[in-house]
Amino acid sequence: MRDTTTFHLTRRRLLAMTGVSAVAAGLGHGRAGTAAQTPMASPTGDPEAVALLQEAARTMAELETFHFEMETVQGTTTLMGGLVLEGIEGDVRRPQDFRTEIRAGVPFGTVDVTVVGVEGRIWITDPLAGEETWILLVDGSAGGGNEAAEITTLANPDTLILEAVAVIQEARIGGQETIDGAETTRIDGTVDLAAAAQAAVGTPVALPPEVSPEPIPTSIWIDAQRRIIEVELAGPLLVSENADVIRVVRFTAFNEPVEIAPPENVAQ
Repeated sequence: MRDTTTFHLTRRRLLAMTGVSAVAAGLGHGRAGTAAQTPMASPTGDPEAVALLQEAARTMAELETFHFEMETVQGTTTLMGGLVLEGIEGDVRRPQDFRTEIRAGVPFGTVDVTVVGVEGRIWITDPLAGEETWILLVDGSAGGGNEAAEITTLANPDTLILEAVAVIQEARIGGQETIDGAETTRIDGTVDLAAAAQAAVGTPVALPPEVSPEPIPTSIWIDAQRRIIEVELAGPLLVSENADVIRVVRFTAFNEPVEIAPPENVAQ
């Protein structure tokens, strides 16, 4: 029998590693496991900035594949009494497939978790048993909707990012910047997570108590092809986080071929 008295990794603990999963019930409801849809973009602010955001949202929704990385560049995200998020990286192939690596620091070192989603089925590695031990988290049946929404928001930035872009408030053009050789336009504004969740489901959504109710200052970098290549969230997602925490999500490898398949040696 495996000794888990020092640190017990439950499914809920795995889902909590990003902090983003806390808003999954609102933002991901009804969208997880479905084809990406062009969001009903309704940002507010400077007309030029709003038009650019709407165009970028449509461009991102039409992509077939992309690569992403998420990291905390200032402050720390500490969850569940010991988990410190170190990074998330993965590939998305629409409409449903993704493969994501999540790394978190724990009292005895680091934990690496791989999440794979293929045609509505989602597998996750058991970090206590080794990378080759997989758990079928969602089998694609109608009864797995809530779990699918949570884990998809954790491992696939589609829902959170597109909905956030759609509801940016007080949007304004912050300037022109070069990122990795690409000329970009920076859009600054704020994101209200409650408003984003409401936009996703069409009705008011009560955020979980651990989620910060404060609007988050947000910057979005858009390239000449109207693709979002970077998003910065400069504020806490959780009430337990410091006010100065900053997260960055980077997008690359647009529409490049990716190999995403069910894990080997698991039941199909």
